[in-house]
Amino acid sequence: MKTSSIESILSSDFLVSASLRPMTDKDLERVYRWRTDPRTLKRANDPSDFSFEEHLGWWENTPKLLKLVFEYGGKPAGVILYDNETRYWGFYLNPKNSSRKGLGRIMLSLFMPIAKSLKIKTIKATVKLDNYASRALHEILGFRTIHFSTFALEYQKEL
Repeated sequence: MKTSSIESILSSDFLVSASLRPMTDKDLERVYRWRTDPRTLKRANDPSDFSFEEHLGWWENTPKLLKLVFEYGGKPAGVILYDNETRYWGFYLNPKNSSRKGLGRIMLSLFMPIAKSLKIKTIKATVKLDNYASRALHEILGFRTIHFSTFALEYQKEL
């Protein structure tokens, strides 16, 4: 193999570690910045702005919500939220990384074995019609459309 090919492999994302871990208090400011970034709000089902104090209230008042941080290359890169009561998940990437192809798929693929180990049977999602990347991602991951409206698609996957 040529040296340039080896260097290409070593500098590629092929060897980068990816993992999910529980969200902690130390993540609150970072996650708040990501969630209120205009690029994230553009794709959010609820694009309303909120204060950091409201964000802290959400953190404190949602103890049953599964909150995971996606780390890529040893750095926080995204968030997954799962509500076991409604069975809906939500997720977003650090807006600085959101244009990197494949990161969402890696993040959500890491969640599936965790979901199975937690005995999660169903995952649902609401995706805005103009969020083509998220729609494609749900379809790649085997979600089926269960409802269509003028605003969004509802997806569901049985595990």
